[in-house]
Amino acid sequence: MDFAHMSLKELRNWLGEMSWREIEGILPELGQDPRQGVQSLIKSWRMRLNRREKEVAKWKNLCQRENQLKEKGFRHVAGIDEAGRG
Repeated sequence: MDFAHMSLKELRNWLGEMSWREIEGILPELGQDPRQGVQSLIKSWRMRLNRREKEVAKWKNLCQRENQLKEKGFRHVAGIDEAGRG
């Protein structure tokens, strides 16, 4: 796709409407755009994607015990949160 005709604002809005997977797929192609603003936008999105990847990995780790119990046949898993106590 030819991004040269799109302004930085248009690109930012366009990316904002995409799913994470679509953005991951388009960044390498968008990286060929020589404009400095576009390169900064790409860097920003790569950092967002990296943070999201870490959050997903953390979430999967937190759900690991729950998933193990569900595999053993448990239908409901409850937890206790001590926030606000004291």
